[in-house]
Formats: sequence, C-alpha cells, structure tokens
Amino acid sequence: MNQTTHSFHHAQPKSQAVQLSTPAEFYRKLLNHDWYYAWSDSSSAYRAGQVADAHLEQLAKNGGSIHQWLLKEVAKHFTTGEPWGNDQHPLPAPPTELKNTDVMMICIELAKAQFAMKVIEKFSVFLPTKVKALDRIKPLLEKVYLHGFYAGNAKPLTLIARHPTLRKAWEDGQAALAQQAV
Repeated sequence: MNQTTHSFHHAQPKSQAVQLSTPAEFYRKLLNHDWYYAWSDSSSAYRAGQVADAHLEQLAKNGGSIHQWLLKEVAKHFTTGEPWGNDQHPLPAPPTELKNTDVMMICIELAKAQFAMKVIEKFSVFLPTKVKALDRIKPLLEKVYLHGFYAGNAKPLTLIARHPTLRKAWEDGQAALAQQAV
C-alpha cells in the first residue's frame, strides 16, 4: 500500500458498509430511535431522523429475517395507540443470549413444573379450579420457543437438542421465523 495515500494522520474515506449487529443490539437501536422525527419543527432533527431511519432499514436488510421482523414489529408499536385511534401494538420480547446455565435452569424448572402438574392432576378433585388451570410448563416452553425464533437457523444448545420437549419448542420457534420470511 502506498504510504503517502494511506496515513493515520489524514482523514480516510468512510466505508459505506453497514455493520451487522446481533438481534439484541439491533433491538436496542430500535428502542433508541426517534420514531417521531417526521413531526419535528427542526429541519436538522428531521434530516437526522431520516438518516437514522435509512440506517435501520439497511441494518434490517443486511441482518436478515429476524432483523426485518424486529423492525416491522417495533415500528408497529411506535405507530399505533391512542394518537392513531387504535390499540397499541405490543413490543416484541427483547432478544437475549441463551447460555448453558440458563438452559440448565430451564431444565430444572421444567422438571419441577412437570412434577407439579402430575401432583395437581392426581389431587385435582381436592383443588380449586384456579390451581388446576395454572400451566407451569407453558412459560418455559415459550421462552425456548422465543430463543429458537431469535436464533434463526442456529442449532440449539446441547441440553435443548437432547430434551425432546425443549427441542420441539426451539424448532417451532425456528419454523415461525421461517413463516415470517415468506
């Protein structure tokens, strides 16, 4: 490389490439975006909002179906509600990184929930309807489903892959993501 044209002491042209971000980073960027820039009285705030909006669009395009879905869902949240005369669209759950310790805790909680459901079933005659109606398993499976959704095509952690119920929830999440892409 020619040292006279490339120097750390002289300004270098900025790359036009948009950095890829994880779904969690992208989600934070979406929450920090000024979704109402178009109503600003300041032309500089409006232009900055347009640039930021275009940047988010490019990140979503480069990031794939998860990023595109997050952009669509978060945008719906910020453009619905009382000012628009309709119900506010809920924010999607934030993407998080799943660690082995998290999966171990899910497995332990699932075993406890399954045991509790068996006990409730066995003594259902003596229990109030409110107790019998509680589903302790569903929230755990929804958590794994969501992680499968946000993981895209990634394989599940070993503990999930080896547990048939958790693996099914993970695969269902991935299938839902595939449906979003269609």
